[in-house]
Amino acid sequence: MRKLIEAELGILIKQPLTDIGRAGNLLWLSFGKKIFVVDKNGCKKTQSEYALNIQCAWRIVKDCRIIVGSRDFYIPRTGLQIDSFEWDTQGVNRFDEKIEELNFHQRYGIVDKISADEFGGIKITFNSSIVLEVFPDDSLEDEFWRFIVSGKASRHFVVFDRG
Repeated sequence: MRKLIEAELGILIKQPLTDIGRAGNLLWLSFGKKIFVVDKNGCKKTQSEYALNIQCAWRIVKDCRIIVGSRDFYIPRTGLQIDSFEWDTQGVNRFDEKIEELNFHQRYGIVDKISADEFGGIKITFNSSIVLEVFPDDSLEDEFWRFIVSGKASRHFVVFDRG
């Protein structure tokens, strides 16, 4: 599994991170240049060449400190009253706060190195010394993460627990 993942994700080396965000508790990252694609309804839209959608535990670290992690989705942003907290509303959780504060897509830079493990875990190191660590952390037969190559030769590389 390790070699296959490193081969699939190797295309990201020297690619810039162009955007980062979430849909519910799915972390998404966009890499590469913007391209035009036609969606399933025949509409033309702009998106990045590559995307990584993560649905398992992850963290972003720098200088021996966790900057933001997957559990931050479930923690209210600073100053928010806990009794009114609905974690999946955009802008209200600690992840949203950290991404806004740090303006991540401009701080990450370029992918320097990719390494993987036998369980589907990955580590993406950026030239800014920021590291994204993804680590599947359950034994269910669920999708852990997905790598998407956009464009005419669109394809998805999906990593899930094989039980």
